[in-house]
Amino acid sequence: MADPALTTTDPFLGAARAILENTFRLAALADETRRMLLETQLKGVQGHLESVQKSLHRFADASDWPAMQAAQAQAMSDQAELQAALASAYGKVFADATSAWFDQCRECGNDWTQRAQATNGAGNGQAPGIFGPLSMSLAEFYERIGKMTTPFVMVPPAETPARTRAH
Repeated sequence: MADPALTTTDPFLGAARAILENTFRLAALADETRRMLLETQLKGVQGHLESVQKSLHRFADASDWPAMQAAQAQAMSDQAELQAALASAYGKVFADATSAWFDQCRECGNDWTQRAQATNGAGNGQAPGIFGPLSMSLAEFYERIGKMTTPFVMVPPAETPARTRAH
């Protein structure tokens, strides 16, 4: 959190710093997601290469038509498995990235609220200061983000209400 003395003497510096810090946090998260997507793609390419090499050996070893047909069926089965695994890996990356983005937004909102309160003196019986309207808008935005994450939160079966388990 920002230095309280600095935020009261130069509130715009504190606000600018908060905005830039949060922007770069989100940019770092975007780059991390991009890295994970590239790793997933690279693993998919590696898996495809290995599958093609196995298929090549199966076809090279086929001595008759039934063996050739079996090699074709196996090659198609291998490709279907690879595509399913790749789709699953991409889904996991996107789900993890979305969850991390929502978490980061909540953290940015909490950080902004703390800085604005230190700057404005809000919560100490004082009227909202210069960042009052902006803080209220950001608080509403981050509250909505928090509500959006609700469907992504997994509730363990032990915590599920009995009414929903009965259905």
